[in-house]
Amino acid sequence: QEELLCDKLIDLETFSSEEQLALEKEMLGLYITGHPLEPYREMIDKNEQLTRCAELSDVGDNSHVTVGGIVVAVRKFYTKKNKQMAFVKIEDLTGSVELVVFPDLFERYSSLLEEDNLIVVEGRTDLKEEEDVKILVEALRPLQHEDKYYRLELSEDSDDALLASLKDLLVAESGNIPVCIYFKNEKKTLMLEEDFWVRDHPSCRERLEELLGRNSVREQRKSSENSLFI
Repeated sequence: QEELLCDKLIDLETFSSEEQLALEKEMLGLYITGHPLEPYREMIDKNEQLTRCAELSDVGDNSHVTVGGIVVAVRKFYTKKNKQMAFVKIEDLTGSVELVVFPDLFERYSSLLEEDNLIVVEGRTDLKEEEDVKILVEALRPLQHEDKYYRLELSEDSDDALLASLKDLLVAESGNIPVCIYFKNEKKTLMLEEDFWVRDHPSCRERLEELLGRNSVREQRKSSENSLFI
């Protein structure tokens, strides 16, 4: 009886750490086995410009701060002038804070203001009595590893259809990892704008490899010898 049951069991793929954390947050409302910012801990600790969420109440009202974190909640609404803005909650390794994103910035950076995105925010504190501190956002950008990027190689036979598919894929996988393209026939490298950076997730690389070929997608590190980042 036991042998028959064992024979019918199906081997399931193990979740990646990112997928497991996302499921924990969705099902339980909190992270159990880790935190999405853990891979960035060393980089964050070394960045003296970043203020931790737990320290915000101590910096005073109307102080300029820079905070990095993961988007955990977004509340969008319209102003009296029918312009869309949002209250966005982000969380770092020490706590959380609510951001006030006014219409002009929301229009420019709405793609970054989605749950699970990692962002860096610059703004001014808004601290009122008996209320938690808020940040009035002045600038936004993706939080990214300082030394990681994807290098995509395009062969001589790459046609317009392939390029169009690649563009669509990069937009669909939008994230905080820089992307450059190496054109083999011209022996030139092009660093793409932030609109075409991708998320740091195994499934993103898999989709790129399916489109371009396994040997055409490389994860590389920046160095002083690499002219792209000098």
